[in-house]
Amino acid sequence: MLEELIVEDLGIIEMAQLDLTPGMTVITGETGAGKTMIVGAISFVLGARSDTKLIRLGSTRASVQARFWLNDQEYVLARTLDVNGKSKGYINGRAATSSELQSLGDQLLDLHGQHGAMRLKSPAAQLRLLDTYANIDHGPRLLLESQIEKLKTSIANLTSINIEAERELGSITRALSDIERAKITSESEDQALQDELEQLEQSQEFIDVYAQFLESVDGDD
Repeated sequence: MLEELIVEDLGIIEMAQLDLTPGMTVITGETGAGKTMIVGAISFVLGARSDTKLIRLGSTRASVQARFWLNDQEYVLARTLDVNGKSKGYINGRAATSSELQSLGDQLLDLHGQHGAMRLKSPAAQLRLLDTYANIDHGPRLLLESQIEKLKTSIANLTSINIEAERELGSITRALSDIERAKITSESEDQALQDELEQLEQSQEFIDVYAQFLESVDGDD
């Protein structure tokens, strides 16, 4: 059951809080009052596709929170959308993907629209109905999916670290190869090369100064 809905800066809604009770609830109002936005807010927090057009004009972020009760357990879902298109979702304070919000939302709420019956043609919807009839607990599966997502993130991070390590190794290998080709056999030879490098750098400074001098003498000014 949906017990509470908090909507901020979504569509034409600046701030709205609905506290729902068991029984039938009817939301009425004239055209443009925001009735459809309430349904849109519920869809949004349940993982529907987001669009920056949903953000209220003049605001930088829209957010929706929804509190549910299912099988004597409380679920608090939240989702935000920034003007840059970045969306963040949460389930009981834990970061969640849109697919996780959708998966849990399918168990918490059933939205019916003009073409809502078309969902019955979806194998996923049929499976959910069958699972609901069989009273199957999806908690363990949701937990495993969350753990799998964390493992995928860890693998991606490790892969990135490995690529960076290979890049650094390649740079070091090329540097060692250059050193070997230089065939420096003694510390004195290394110092002599360092002295020559400093002389060349100083010569370049002289060349730059001389070029500026010639420009000041021969230039238009």
